[in-house]
Amino acid sequence: MLRKVRDIVRCADTSARALYGDSPWRFVKYAYISLFSLNRFVVFHADGPSYAPPVEPLGLKEWPLAKLDAYRRDNILPKQFYADKLSGFRRAWVYAENGAAAYIIWVCESHDKSAFLHLGDGVTMPEFRRRGLHKRGLAGLLAELGREGHRHLYVVTHEGNSNGLRAAEAAGMRRTGTVYALGPFRFRKQTAHLRAN
Repeated sequence: MLRKVRDIVRCADTSARALYGDSPWRFVKYAYISLFSLNRFVVFHADGPSYAPPVEPLGLKEWPLAKLDAYRRDNILPKQFYADKLSGFRRAWVYAENGAAAYIIWVCESHDKSAFLHLGDGVTMPEFRRRGLHKRGLAGLLAELGREGHRHLYVVTHEGNSNGLRAAEAAGMRRTGTVYALGPFRFRKQTAHLRAN
């Protein structure tokens, strides 16, 4: 239990620093977004068996959690790098350049706990943005998961994340619904209901 609390505190600190720098107000801003704001998310769907990447896929590698742990010890990283500690995810796919993680995306499978659905969570590090890594990363991951036999693939993106919305569409996914969150409280929907939209 103590280890879980320590992981959450470390994740909050590194996420706040990654988003807001070293300002003493970083915790207030981070707490507001995490605990009190109402957020709307767009759900995207792709059919795994028939998925064909419409863009050149990014060369992602699945990183074992031990390798990710070693990388986290030496870097200030946003919360997306701690999905295993916070949500119990076990599969991280990373694109790295010269030893630096430029892009990470997590796979949340049907047996994993998810904030909304059975989804992934990803981020491009700020210094690597504006190069199309997210759409190419999504395309590469969706193709890989389709080859593994996953039938339904979902991504959830905040409605204010215009780059994320465009990336999901450019990767060949279709909008299939919305979900909401009030701070840490998630209002889940059944995936079958979303697919019917």
